[in-house]
Amino acid sequence: MTPMVVEYNMMTTLIQHIPWFAWIALAAIACGTLSAIVKMIIVHRERIAMIRCGMDPDAPGRKAIYEELNA
Repeated sequence: MTPMVVEYNMMTTLIQHIPWFAWIALAAIACGTLSAIVKMIIVHRERIAMIRCGMDPDAPGRKAIYEELNA
């Protein structure tokens, strides 16, 4: 057998021997990773849009300088 056929046979037997509940766990991990990546992309695009509009995206979480002074 050629090396390509051996690798294909090993991969198919590995896939066939994974139990059904492991497929559910793998699907959940893949979906969670995908949703986290999509969320990061959306947050990044919103931040870039705020910067392009001239807004400070960090302003809501930061106090103004005059609020910190006790004068």
